[in-house]
Amino acid sequence: YLLGLILGIRLTMHGPGLAVVDNVLLILALAYAVCGLALMEHLLRRLQMPRFVKIVFYVGLLLMQIPGLIIMALVGLFDSYFDFRRVRAHTLG
Repeated sequence: YLLGLILGIRLTMHGPGLAVVDNVLLILALAYAVCGLALMEHLLRRLQMPRFVKIVFYVGLLLMQIPGLIIMALVGLFDSYFDFRRVRAHTLG
C-alpha cells in the first residue's frame, strides 16, 4: 500500500516536495531489490548451481547497475505478493 501511495503522490505532486517523494521511492526500490536478491539466491541454491554460476550472475547484475536494480526490485515486489519462496511471513508474526 505504501508503494501505491508514494506513486500516487509522485504522479500528482509538483514543486520542492517532489525530491522527498523520489527519495522515499528510491528507498522502497532498494528494499524490494534486496528481497529480489534473496529470491534469486534461494533459486540458485534450490537449483544447486555451482559457485562459478553464482559469481557470474552477481557480477552480471553489478554490471547492469540501474536495469539490474529495476529488475531485482520488480522481482522483490512480485515475491512480496506471490510468495515464491513460501516464507509465509504473515503466519510468523
